[in-house]
Amino acid sequence: MNLPPLSLILVFLLLSASCGNGNGDPAETQGADTVFQDIRWTVSSVHGETPADDPGLREEPWIRLSTEDGSFHGNGGCNNYFGGYSIEDGRLAIGNVASTQMACTEPVMDFEFAYLQALSQVVAWKVEDGKLFLQDENGELIVTFQKHQE
Repeated sequence: MNLPPLSLILVFLLLSASCGNGNGDPAETQGADTVFQDIRWTVSSVHGETPADDPGLREEPWIRLSTEDGSFHGNGGCNNYFGGYSIEDGRLAIGNVASTQMACTEPVMDFEFAYLQALSQVVAWKVEDGKLFLQDENGELIVTFQKHQE
């Protein structure tokens, strides 16, 4: 599979911002905006696909969203990434994603690309039984995380 140049991917991710009309108010079901923040979450699936089981996987994909400055950072399996997020009117907007530009095996890069692209589509969240579920504007589950065990 031929991937677009990484610089184009980064431009796309930097220009992408969450928008749209969400179903329901996730803040009502969560009780507090900080229920998922300041915690390291390990990616379980993106659009139902699990991270590549590949020797090229440098690190399990993960994310941490900071309440201190509205930033997030993590690893997509190959590259470190970072950016900013906001919560307004019960909606989560993840945007301004940037990443390092390491090259890994194709399955790892494909998963990482899908994961970073999915983050730009997030508008809602739900936390249940040590799992974080991120949803798009149609209420569809797009990314699932497991609370990281340290």
